[in-house]
Amino acid sequence: MKSLIPSMQKVRTFSSGLVRPVSISRRSQLAILVRDASSSMAGEKAREADAASRALAAELAGPANRGAFTIAVIDFASSVSRVQAPEAADTLVGHLAPLEASGSTNVADALAEAERIVRGAPAEFAATRPVVLLFSDGRPNCGGDARAVAASLKAVADIVTVAFGSDADEALLREIATSPAHAYRCRDGRELRKFFVAFGSTLSRSIAAGVPAAGQLASLTK
Repeated sequence: MKSLIPSMQKVRTFSSGLVRPVSISRRSQLAILVRDASSSMAGEKAREADAASRALAAELAGPANRGAFTIAVIDFASSVSRVQAPEAADTLVGHLAPLEASGSTNVADALAEAERIVRGAPAEFAATRPVVLLFSDGRPNCGGDARAVAASLKAVADIVTVAFGSDADEALLREIATSPAHAYRCRDGRELRKFFVAFGSTLSRSIAAGVPAAGQLASLTK
């Protein structure tokens, strides 16, 4: 997919072509989905985000993964508006709360909540580094310093960011991500859903191989 804007050459687009593993070892990984639920996400964008979220949950719940993935979901607006506590991916499928858009954009509080979840995770997740996937369609306009909170979160988790649509703060999202290579852009709901599936498939491949996901998550481009 070619959706890179010439003026934003450092923001990566993606292509997939990934192959699901036949089976994986009994490792466990925590994935945290952080969703922008500010008022700009109302309507079609919210429905597109819901579809992408369901696709990610279904990918991680695949039978080849044998229950390896646990997912938490954080929705944020003026503050953290909803948290779905960590649960098995196959349990979350069909029970993912819809995104309800309203209010402002407080990225800092959402990242702080993600860090709280990571640091409070059971010991079974210690062997595999947690991954946070954050997407936003706008610019932070309330809350604290998202960069500072992200720096603290990066000590305990990898962060992948997605600029959704044309109005997202791509420069900030590059800084929040583990590296600029972990920052992507999706122009619309179709691209967002495909990216979420590619993201989930990459986590599955990584855990099957027993290798950190960070490297592969930085190379979802051609």
